[in-house]
Amino acid sequence: MLRLFLQIALFQVIVSSTVDFSFNRLFRTNQYIIISQQLCQTKYESDINDRSCPRAFIPISREQQKSVPVCDYPVRVHLIRDSEQRRPPRALFIGRLRNGQTVAFVEDIVAPRLPSFNRTSNLYTRIINFGSRPHKYMNQYNTNFTLYDNTYQLLYLINHDSNGTLHGSILRLSNLFPDTTGAQRVVTSLIHNFVVHPANKMRKGWIEDPYSEEVYYTTSDGGITTIHSLPMSRLLSAFKEGKAGKKILSYSDDRTFVSVTSGVLITQQSQDDHTSFFVRSITNLNETTIGVSCGFTHERWGDGNPGSPYLAIIRDWEYCQIRDGPHADPATCLEEREQWLLREGMKSNSTNLLFLALLIVLIILVTLLLLLLLYICWLRRSLDDSFDEVPQAPNFAALYPHCPGPYPDMDVSVDRWNY
Repeated sequence: MLRLFLQIALFQVIVSSTVDFSFNRLFRTNQYIIISQQLCQTKYESDINDRSCPRAFIPISREQQKSVPVCDYPVRVHLIRDSEQRRPPRALFIGRLRNGQTVAFVEDIVAPRLPSFNRTSNLYTRIINFGSRPHKYMNQYNTNFTLYDNTYQLLYLINHDSNGTLHGSILRLSNLFPDTTGAQRVVTSLIHNFVVHPANKMRKGWIEDPYSEEVYYTTSDGGITTIHSLPMSRLLSAFKEGKAGKKILSYSDDRTFVSVTSGVLITQQSQDDHTSFFVRSITNLNETTIGVSCGFTHERWGDGNPGSPYLAIIRDWEYCQIRDGPHADPATCLEEREQWLLREGMKSNSTNLLFLALLIVLIILVTLLLLLLLYICWLRRSLDDSFDEVPQAPNFAALYPHCPGPYPDMDVSVDRWNY
């Protein structure tokens, strides 16, 4: 416990532009749970304080690793989401037994509670002992990695034979949200077996983002690692035909790709007894994005390095479902997040925006009215001036004096006759 406390105390946060940086602002929500899985250790963490790093990033210690026999292999975790979002998400854990056989189980996600010895976040930690719990046998050995398609509830298992050839299997999963009175184990049915295209031997770090339904992998060339993405619907064509994904980001080979989840990219850099995690948004890659680096020291592992943890993020309404259980309310959950965004200045109040818009319209109308009045006054003044300048009628008598004609005495009066 003392060693773990010292590791926490050695956290450093390096922020690119502001000391007030927080993971809440990076995730654009204060409603989230980070799931960290390293070997057989699971961590659930939430409510990380500003200027603090997630303790879910701390590597498993040798003491913790030795507490479970034969737990020196990576355990994959996949988020199981209800398509209608009526039930909270669950977690699918895939590990193996002593003989190398792949096993899996599904369980509820635990909402972390505030610990008494450290108040930087809420954290729950446990160690999985696959040999002592009920699980589902997958009838497959030497599994390299797995991917899960939430839309169709399909699990992809990729393994290798003695010749190094990659093979794949697709399993359909059911009974993922069982009733409390029924069987609790996940049910699997084989859909398809296939040989993986050789082009995939150079692709590493396969992982899915359950929120964007994208799959990510990396390739390395000349000291540069490149992250590629492709829709989950194209995954089978990538495995069987070698179809490549779209290049989205490159970085130095000294970093390890960890995860892309909920629009957040996480990479890791390790050297001797020092490890740094780099976290940034992946939504706007063409823009300069603020990221955070969490660095800390740990014990030297040597050849037994546990590698990078698997990280996933649950957020917003699904977080509220886990936290509040049967009392979770969508409207209350949304209002809670909206109020947080307003307090953080990350969203403008719609009422204020409406008032501002009405004020601008009113100012424009008053300005137009004043301009119209000014124009009318100017036009009236112009007309008055034009009337004042009309010349006087000429004196025709003076111009044309009376000249008598040849009949000066002729009477030109009009008589009225009576007929």
